[in-house]
Amino acid sequence: MVLRLFGLLLLSLAPVLVGCGRADTEPPVPPPPAKRESPEFALTSSAFKHNEAIPIKYTADGQGISPPLAWIGAPAAKRAFALIMDDPDAPRETFTHWVIYGIPAQMSTVPENVLTGEVLPDVGGARQGKNSARTLGYFPPSPPPGKVHHYTLHLYALEAPVTLPAGATADELRKAMEGHVLATAELTGTYQRTR
Repeated sequence: MVLRLFGLLLLSLAPVLVGCGRADTEPPVPPPPAKRESPEFALTSSAFKHNEAIPIKYTADGQGISPPLAWIGAPAAKRAFALIMDDPDAPRETFTHWVIYGIPAQMSTVPENVLTGEVLPDVGGARQGKNSARTLGYFPPSPPPGKVHHYTLHLYALEAPVTLPAGATADELRKAMEGHVLATAELTGTYQRTR
């Protein structure tokens, strides 16, 4: 009888003893890491807001100079930036207005009225590519009269700098960036000629 009671006691304690042994051999599960909030990668201009009209100063009807740009929230792992501005509303096919690459990772702005040369000292030595008019630098909006045209600036955060000589086209830049884009930010401005 005593042996029977002892056996029942051992059986009732078995889960507790096994549980204690498991706690000694397996490390406790750590809590999930706290989420860190970071600003979204965004491209802006002090000259116009997203989906609003580009001031005439930055078009072929004005001074035709490039607009100022700024960005925030780029991925921490970025090693360089690249920029392409295009107009998908162009009559024949998408028209590229601006190509810049090799923008250093520490930069977060492109000033107004950048030079039209191959290398941009005011953009950290970045290189400038050819637009669809086959010229270097910024080609200002110059749409035919009629519908509103949308000019989108695409800013690419890259995990490695692009190794292209100055004067590359947008297509050449896109090919060189394949597999290296960490994030993209966009800013669209509009422009319309009524006559």
